[in-house]
Amino acid sequence: MTRSAAPLAIADRALLMAQRGWSEEVDARFWNRFEPGWRQALQTGWNEVMELSPEEARDQIRREHQAQRHPDWSRIHPSWWLRALKNESLAVQLAVTAHAPESIRQPLQTGLGLSEEDLQSRGTPQPEALNAALALWAERLVRDWPDRNDPPVIVALTQLDLPEISRLTAAVGLAKWALSGSNGFASISQSHAQTLRVAVQTAFEAIDPNLKTQAQLDLAQFGQVGQDKLGSIGLITFARLLETCEPYRVRWALQHLPYSVAKLLRTQMTRAKSSAPAMVGWESDLLQFVWDHLRDEGRIKDPRGAMP
Repeated sequence: MTRSAAPLAIADRALLMAQRGWSEEVDARFWNRFEPGWRQALQTGWNEVMELSPEEARDQIRREHQAQRHPDWSRIHPSWWLRALKNESLAVQLAVTAHAPESIRQPLQTGLGLSEEDLQSRGTPQPEALNAALALWAERLVRDWPDRNDPPVIVALTQLDLPEISRLTAAVGLAKWALSGSNGFASISQSHAQTLRVAVQTAFEAIDPNLKTQAQLDLAQFGQVGQDKLGSIGLITFARLLETCEPYRVRWALQHLPYSVAKLLRTQMTRAKSSAPAMVGWESDLLQFVWDHLRDEGRIKDPRGAMP
């Protein structure tokens, strides 16, 4: 088995808790099944897991299973539901819509263009076929607990509403524009934008020239920068930060966004794979600073560190 070295993932921790829950000892045969970098990460995590009793480890395994057993429809944007069904046959679309949870039935019906007459005239499906369709249509949608200890970028995507996320990404893009030294800022007339510009330039006055250059490169992806591009520029910051987060947690977080936005973020994350630690640290500082600024202005809530 091979895998590149990485921080302990949710699945890796679950593996270790299973080992702890049903075995008192771990011999060399267990560790030797893993590539050296992966084995080192697991062995480091094992020291922490050993602080749990076997019963505590089994309880955490049960909790992880419960967390990921069924999608939480309230935390998945409707565009993901429609994507899951768009390539299915009409028969599957009708069956799933008719038996979907009440909270998502109407969005599915509207998005797929199905009328009440369509649902009522679908006939009686074979039980085995119906059960298979209901079990498999949402298999790519994931669930997780909302109360993990998340970095701010995950908190932003999962605990802010969509208007607030848009406000935050646009403000981060505007801050990066200010730090790049590019022209055209005077075209933004809103007083709160000019206030943010001054605050960012003051706070990051001693910015590393390499980071300023990166800000310029980020802006260059969009040609002539205007207010309509600020959100896309801000998403680059989000992508760099998400690339350093736990993969399953990222997948869960992205489902809170419209699928088209999540797809754009995924593309930016691919480009961000080689980002230097200094760049990621700067992006984190920038997000935190802008979020604090918007909170102080009363334009966004601040659930960082709070349970939903």
